[in-house]
Amino acid sequence: MSRLTGVLTKKYAKKEFYPFLNVIKSLEERKNLTEKINTKPFFLYLDPTSYCNLECPFCPTGLRKSDRPSTNMSLSIFKHIIDEIGFDLFHMSFYNWGEPLLNKDFVEMVKHLQQYYITSDVSTNLSFPLGRDKAKELINSGLDRITISVDGASQETYEKYRIGGDLELIFKNMQLLAEEEKSSENNVEVQWRFLVFKHNQHEIPKAIKIADELGVKIVFATPHVDPTKFDEWSSTIDQFSATYWPYNDGKRELMSDKQKSTDKETRMMESKLNFKSGCDWLWFTSVINANASVAPCCVTVNQKDDFGILNENSLTNIRNNEKYTKSRELIAGNLNDSNIGTICEQCPAKGIWHFHDWILIIILQALLEKLPFKYFDYKKTDIKEFDWDFIEKLKVIINDEVAKT
Repeated sequence: MSRLTGVLTKKYAKKEFYPFLNVIKSLEERKNLTEKINTKPFFLYLDPTSYCNLECPFCPTGLRKSDRPSTNMSLSIFKHIIDEIGFDLFHMSFYNWGEPLLNKDFVEMVKHLQQYYITSDVSTNLSFPLGRDKAKELINSGLDRITISVDGASQETYEKYRIGGDLELIFKNMQLLAEEEKSSENNVEVQWRFLVFKHNQHEIPKAIKIADELGVKIVFATPHVDPTKFDEWSSTIDQFSATYWPYNDGKRELMSDKQKSTDKETRMMESKLNFKSGCDWLWFTSVINANASVAPCCVTVNQKDDFGILNENSLTNIRNNEKYTKSRELIAGNLNDSNIGTICEQCPAKGIWHFHDWILIIILQALLEKLPFKYFDYKKTDIKEFDWDFIEKLKVIINDEVAKT
């Protein structure tokens, strides 16, 4: 178990039993392709800002092509959202299309999560003045991971993609965060994320050395770019060779056979929990934008494709409105007329869009650790051995524990 996994598991174990029951019921609703759901999201993406200080060429925000208004989410709206669903929420990712740390209330947002034992992470370009005090605030806010996107080990290489970024400033900020993390009692993982392109792959050894000197973890990742248009960007290293991920532009011919298939069973949690093919996102999570609009997943770029706005309704109601329920009907194959007017209808990946195994693994591991000692045989169960029979047994146990409270 990694240090971060241990930290998250310990935090989740402080929650009441009912939020774990909400997760199990959500799994059941996904299994049964329930169209109107009775659960709340256990994972949430939330964008504190809708704008960014950089101009990355593959990002609609960087290209200034999104129709979303440039705004910050207010602290009052954020608290309203969390106070509605925070009891059942396990994890929040503070990012999507904007630069989250440009929101002046970001630290207060993270602090507000702590009363609900919600874990969180943020992804940032970190190319702005930080300072010692701000670094200390971030490290001590309650964040569990800070991911810093830096795709190069020299300014010349880095700025080819992260247009407008200042690498020297970023490295200074990284060092501040690393130093504050070492002196803090909080277990925050400071991580450098390096997207590997053809133009920067030669700097991988140099980046590893710099990360070691700064005292941060570095991970290398594959960008998703269209190889038919941007072959000059695609790494020649096989494991980082960029592949096109068809979001919503209709290029179905570029999908793999697995993506085209809609009749195969899919796996969750690296276990025996097999689901019918479909989009897990419509059941497990939502994306909330800086203007409080709600999107069904993390790749919807334009406001016209959102499913509702929280200024006018609650998240619980929005997740059961016509756009959500019709989209779930589409996934379930229960619509004769597929013209439902939502972005899900156009998505070429709706048959294989799976949610993160890692969060479910940690949630269920925390549940096992939380069980009373009399369930010792259950507590020592390997997560990979989870099947629906075991989930049903856990459901009975949790109901018994909830009844006691």
